[in-house]
Amino acid sequence: MKILVTFEISTPFADWHQAYGAKAPAREAAGITEIYCGHEQDNTAAVYCLFEAESLKVFNSFMQAPGHAEDAAKAGHLLQTTRAVALT
Repeated sequence: MKILVTFEISTPFADWHQAYGAKAPAREAAGITEIYCGHEQDNTAAVYCLFEAESLKVFNSFMQAPGHAEDAAKAGHLLQTTRAVALT
């Protein structure tokens, strides 16, 4: 299933993306494949990521793993702005 995640960041996109990229092995180990991750053309603080995962439950379990939220926040991810939706 495809999962679209949108959120805002408080750091430059390149800095956030470097920290995000460091988590790629953990995402892959959890069965989550990145299809696309980028920002709005005129707003680099608005991020959109599209993933493939077995289910939204699998994706949410990864997102709620110990330490994940703290690492994301340190990278500039404004957690309260996050929205993840399963797509048909």
